Amino acid sequence: MRFSLFIFIVLIFRCTFAQVSLNYSNSIEIIEKKFKSDTISKNLLLLPLLSLNFELNSNPALSNFINLKKNTISINLNDYYNSSKEFVNHISRFNFLIFNFSKRKSDKIYSFGSEIVSFSEATVDTRLIKLINDGNYQYLNQNLSFGPENFIRSQNYISLFFGYSQNLMSNFYCSAKINLIKGMYNTGLNISEFNVLSETSLDSNSNPYLINFNTQSNYYNNRGQNLISNLGVSVDLEINYDFRPNFDFYLKVEDFGYINWEENNYRIDGDFEFSGVDFNLEENLGLEFSNLVDSIFDEFSSTQFTTTKYRFNPYVFNFGAVYNLQNLNDNLNFDFELQKLKTGFLVTYSLRYYKYFSAHNIVITPTYRLNKFSYTSLSLLIYKRWQNNFLSSIYFGNLFSPVINPQSNSTVLGCGFGILF
Repeated sequence: MRFSLFIFIVLIFRCTFAQVSLNYSNSIEIIEKKFKSDTISKNLLLLPLLSLNFELNSNPALSNFINLKKNTISINLNDYYNSSKEFVNHISRFNFLIFNFSKRKSDKIYSFGSEIVSFSEATVDTRLIKLINDGNYQYLNQNLSFGPENFIRSQNYISLFFGYSQNLMSNFYCSAKINLIKGMYNTGLNISEFNVLSETSLDSNSNPYLINFNTQSNYYNNRGQNLISNLGVSVDLEINYDFRPNFDFYLKVEDFGYINWEENNYRIDGDFEFSGVDFNLEENLGLEFSNLVDSIFDEFSSTQFTTTKYRFNPYVFNFGAVYNLQNLNDNLNFDFELQKLKTGFLVTYSLRYYKYFSAHNIVITPTYRLNKFSYTSLSLLIYKRWQNNFLSSIYFGNLFSPVINPQSNSTVLGCGFGILF
């Protein structure tokens, strides 16, 4: 498998291109693409600690349950679960560029840099949240069952990358980047099975209710913080094909790879039936509840063990087409995106209009994005070249949400700053 991957990368490196297709999805990528299409500038430095991209997809929308009043943030759990039908779902990705340097030599471009990536994902049944918040009486004589579709996970890693692209022929552009990864933080909770049954009990005079619950769950977090622990590798690949003078296709994948995580695991299994606490005024109520807690812990076994596990990075796959309307100053870009999730993919469709104002060295790109979280996501990316040496870009997501959809479920923000020399 490793040999096949090596051969594939070598073949990619030998692909060729003449013209860089102006497809991009964030404020950092547009600066890199503009540099590659500029044959005069020799070097590009994306300014350290000033280039980043953040994307959040949330169901329900944050505005549905988070309130900000008088500099105080409050969360309303009732609004939280009432705003969703069956599951609440949150996906966030944050890319923070530490530095990125690119150098042009003839028709070749070399680059290296470092980046921090944070990714989080959570899916929870609304009934489970309602059970925790409001208690079990509302589910009297009902058997609640929760399965592996309920989980929370988060990972954070830093990468050192090396990139290469080359211009050889008239209708191909190819580039590749290899990322050497150091995992920094990885945690998650997986629920294999969790059942709760609350029912009336006619056999008991002291307590007319019985509660039975059982679970099989696993919590994990990473261990080992030395330099050689939690290492991984990934690749970024891109191929552009000039099908016709004004029509391009592209295919690209970002962060396709894995991290070999060293993990601590805590597995919880057990079954417990609660029929109430019997006490009288002469007994210590606190002691009775303490004994109850001890009984619960006795019924549930907790097994701790360590593992070494390969986990895929949350890679992103894009396929699209660019139609040039007028001498590369105007084009339309249709993009199909797949983002790897724990189970399946998040599918996003995007339509972008690229407009270059040559007199002012400004690019304006409005984008319409569509996925299961939002049908009215309209964003705007603005790129500006200052005095031929300084580059800047800024990206606003859901620009018109207050008008079109005040309770938007998607948020995209980004910025990038670079120097040509």
